[in-house]
Amino acid sequence: MHDAAFPTRATRARDNAGTLKAEKKRIAEEANAKRSEAAKVQHEVSKPYAGENMPEMVVGQTVPAPSSDAPRPGKKSKSQASNTNAGAVARGEMTTR
Repeated sequence: MHDAAFPTRATRARDNAGTLKAEKKRIAEEANAKRSEAAKVQHEVSKPYAGENMPEMVVGQTVPAPSSDAPRPGKKSKSQASNTNAGAVARGEMTTR
């Protein structure tokens, strides 16, 4: 009933599926080969496992470090620090407790 010269839809679909799988596999293998070559080239330039370190990101400080002989402010009470009356600070402390 079915002649080899006239394949059925199922036969054509099966053949096309096999062709598509083979094509996908070929494309994937080609892409993997390209990635592998790119990785080899990159490792020729940079070999972190061989003791090469990443470049230092911070070259210098923009704010100078405080000198050790600079005068430091003394300890202040809350009222002095906020420039308010000591009684006001005491009332505020009582209300927060």
